Amino acid sequence: MAITSAPVTANGGRHSTVSLVQQLSKDHDLALRTFRMLIADLCQVFGAITFEQLKPYQSDRVDALCPGHPEIEHEGIEVTTGPLGQGVANAVGLAMATEDLAATYNRPGYEVVSNHTWCMVGDACLQEGVALKVVSFAGHPKLSNLSVIYDNNQITCDGSVDLTNTEDVNAKTRACGWDVVDVQDGCYDVEGVVRALERVLIVFIVGEAVRNYFHDLPARGEGYVREWNELVKRYTTEYPELGEEFQRRLHGLVFNPIGKELTSFMVGTADLSPSVNMTWPGKVDFQHPKLRTTCGINGNYSGRYIHYGVRGHAMCAISNGLAAFGPNTFIPVTSSFFIFYLYAAPVVRMGSLQHQVIHAATDDSIGMGEDGPTHQPVELASLYRAMPNLLYIRLGDSEETAGAWITAIEARTTSTIISTSRHALPQLNQTRREGVARGAYVLEVAEGADVTLIGVGAELTFALDQPVKYKRGVLQHHRGIPAAVIEPYAPNGWERYADAGICVRRFGHSLPGKAAYKFFGYDIDVMTGKFVDL
Repeated sequence: MAITSAPVTANGGRHSTVSLVQQLSKDHDLALRTFRMLIADLCQVFGAITFEQLKPYQSDRVDALCPGHPEIEHEGIEVTTGPLGQGVANAVGLAMATEDLAATYNRPGYEVVSNHTWCMVGDACLQEGVALKVVSFAGHPKLSNLSVIYDNNQITCDGSVDLTNTEDVNAKTRACGWDVVDVQDGCYDVEGVVRALERVLIVFIVGEAVRNYFHDLPARGEGYVREWNELVKRYTTEYPELGEEFQRRLHGLVFNPIGKELTSFMVGTADLSPSVNMTWPGKVDFQHPKLRTTCGINGNYSGRYIHYGVRGHAMCAISNGLAAFGPNTFIPVTSSFFIFYLYAAPVVRMGSLQHQVIHAATDDSIGMGEDGPTHQPVELASLYRAMPNLLYIRLGDSEETAGAWITAIEARTTSTIISTSRHALPQLNQTRREGVARGAYVLEVAEGADVTLIGVGAELTFALDQPVKYKRGVLQHHRGIPAAVIEPYAPNGWERYADAGICVRRFGHSLPGKAAYKFFGYDIDVMTGKFVDL
């Protein structure tokens, strides 16, 4: 869980690095009880959940507000967690969201964005690969508004941590650019915990005083809200254009057709910028403002294009955190080859449980060609078509591409995968962007048709080319007329709509794109013969 507070340090300034506070603990259950107390206090501040409602933890009550893992369906919970390591990535995304908004909108005397993100993790969290990737990534832009509290109790389900892991976590984290503070006794050394936290915040009250501090927080919180609203009001008077846009961002009302104008977009790529083509004229990279790269690509915290490096899993997980900052404040966009979204499948699933994230997946077919079966995602569409609250859209041409982006942007509570091919495709006269939102539509009607052909994505052209060879006509669905799908993926799921299909039931093959299509039977003459047999 991530909690926010003002990013003030003991010396009144801001750290130039992210922080790791490591506390050694011998009582895992004590840490859990303490954590639940903290959640209860925070939720009571916002009037969301009472302490009594937290008591039936993992109970058989259907109406219980304390499930095994926090879920955003309950007020006061902003991120659904579960798989280990995801929370670390979500915290990084929340911190990046704050840095971007602060760099874009804060002005002298008007610090309208000043969140600090806290993340609490255990031994198992930091063993997961996604956590290691985001620890590495977060140190690079030197996110000064992120602190991780590591409960280093040296225990996991199978036994002590040294059963599988003897690395120096502190040294590894420092090597990634983090400021690391050790607390040798996290259970009883209250002063040590306070000193560690003072590296980030001036005041942090612990022990019995914590309860006293939280008792009047609801009333004080209302005062803080009034003060902040007054600050934004003065800010809007001083900077009217920025103020108007800032308030639109907070309410998720910024929707314009392209990335250059759609300022809520935070677009990232996993080291594939030349291949995925997601940049725009004048784009600014999200980078530490003092970084000067060898290649000359620099930026600042107001940038909206993120180079994640070869960290596709982390890219999608951090994007879930960006989406969690506020309802539609950001629309995170990830981009990579479609096959690499198999690496990220658990994270795409977590996003579908929660927020709006758009994944731009390229190179989605056997047209990947010479890269061979390792990069030809013949089975992946079945997974994402089966995933709840996820739109999976394959595109046939640029008109459908426009429709896909409109649909994805308007899907305010749903994640989307927009899937495109590698090879060039013709612009078809029959496609319609408004048809994309309906999931399927008729492209061409022929009288007296004997079969209905269903084309998807890059293979749409095969369905439309059929009338040239198959004079009796196709593409009109009537009761009793067989339907056949044309798609070089596993056929799973199509049995609901089609009687037959030219699909791929094995892994791909390393051949040039056109040769690969022919190898798998995607040839007009071959397909026409099969359709006649229907």
